[in-house]
Amino acid sequence: MSNSQSHIAICKEVTKHFSLVKSKMLSQAINQGKGRAIYQDAFTGKLLWADDSFEFGYIYSPKIIYETYQAMLNEGQMAQVINCPSNVIVTQTAVLVSLRDQDPDTWVKNLALENTLNIDLALAARQINKAKMAIANAANQYLKDRP
Repeated sequence: MSNSQSHIAICKEVTKHFSLVKSKMLSQAINQGKGRAIYQDAFTGKLLWADDSFEFGYIYSPKIIYETYQAMLNEGQMAQVINCPSNVIVTQTAVLVSLRDQDPDTWVKNLALENTLNIDLALAARQINKAKMAIANAANQYLKDRP
């Protein structure tokens, strides 16, 4: 399989798994909101309702994770690692735009985020650390079984 074919296969797998994780998060949010979806913003801590401007996204982008594990994991494994529950979050659209494909550890050190996007820097740092650990653990589950 060529590199571009491999990249397309990974993208399809990532999208499929992302949809499954979002669906599960939606079910939990509806249960929590007693019939109306309610989420807690991963970086501000504020409650988000279905009509607020928010998106599902990643703390560590697929690009960052792919670059780290491309030589070690297959498409399905990569999709599972990228979409581990601690890496998929709900946050305000403006926050995801700010984060994009940046390294979250570097991004969260920008103190201006607190004022411009109302980021709770301590909460964000905890979420980033939680995602980093979950990604490493998910990848290690596949890597430990390698010959």
